[in-house]
Formats: sequence, C-alpha cells, structure tokens
Amino acid sequence: MNEDNIQLSQALASKICHDVIGPISAIANGLELLVDNHENEMVNQVIPLLKEGSSRALDILQFFRLIIGSGYQGVGIKFQEIRDLTNAYFGVNKIKITWPQQVNIFDLNHNIIRPVLLQISVLTDLMPKGGHVVISENKTGLRIVLSSTDFRCIDDLEKIYSGHNSQIFLNSKKILWFLLAVYLKDAKCRIELVKGQSDYTINYWTV
Repeated sequence: MNEDNIQLSQALASKICHDVIGPISAIANGLELLVDNHENEMVNQVIPLLKEGSSRALDILQFFRLIIGSGYQGVGIKFQEIRDLTNAYFGVNKIKITWPQQVNIFDLNHNIIRPVLLQISVLTDLMPKGGHVVISENKTGLRIVLSSTDFRCIDDLEKIYSGHNSQIFLNSKKILWFLLAVYLKDAKCRIELVKGQSDYTINYWTV
C-alpha cells in the first residue's frame, strides 16, 4: 500500500465521517426538542434509546475520523481532544485507559500519533473480556502497558511488531491491524513489544 493509496483511504474516511456526522447530530438535536415536548408513553420509552444510539454513533465516527481520517494531517492535535474522543469511544467497553496529564511526544513527533491510536483501536480484539491500559511518558518516548486476564490475537500483534508484511492483515476483519502495520513502518521511531507475566508492554522511542 503506497502513500497515494493511504492518502486516498484517509480522504475517503474523512468524507464518510463528515457526511454522516451531520445527520446524526441533527437527530440528536431533534431528540432534545422532543424531550421537552412529549406526552405519549411510547415516546418516553423510545427517546432514551434514540438518544443513546445517536450519541454512540457520534462517538464512533469522531474516533474513527481521528485515527484514519485526513483532517489532522500535518497539524497538531490537542492531547485533551485525543484523550476525550478515545475515552468516549471506549466508554461502553470493559477496557479502562489511564492517561498521563500530557503526552509531549505527540507534539514533537506527529508521526507517532496515528500508530498509537491505531494500537488503541484494536484493543477490543486483543482484550475482548476487558482489561486495563496504562499510558506513560518519559524523556525517551512513550510506554503502553496492556493488562488483561484474557489476551487474544497476540500472534498477530507479535507479527506486526516484528516487521512482518502488513498484507497478511488486508481483510475486512483486520483492516485496522493492516493500517497499524503500515503506519508503524513510517512512525520514525523505534518500537518494541515486550511480553510480561500477565501483561504486554509496547515501547515507542523517538529517534
């Protein structure tokens, strides 16, 4: 997958997210109006379901626009926005993410943002029963510690971090794994996957 294809996929993802977010936001706004002007009992039952669905759809779209869209290419992303969109996306999952107060490496090396976020995006495949993710930063780079009682797809993760051809993940179920492998090659940093007794640590070192 060359650079032109990557840019094409980013532009397509951004276009889809941009076009869908508007109507979903309109639905959410309309529901807010109904909340204050309803009397029917069935409406009372339907409104919470519609609000929950539209809110969840917005969380998903905004997160995927962040990790695979082109809107943030070449510009800085506020750490608070990254953290809030990621936490909202995982709000209904059993995965807890602990963030540091700030991730300065995101400002120094924009190329590292997308692989880190893509790594986070595949957590539901890696830890389907839930787990804990601790992100920390030091002078040399970023560390992500994954803890869970049930890890899955670890062989695939090890293949990615050992530099295997990303084409093996080019299918609909593993498309985010494929993108993770592609962007890791262009991250301009040293990357290491370390297996512990009950966890996995991913280290990113700036170069």
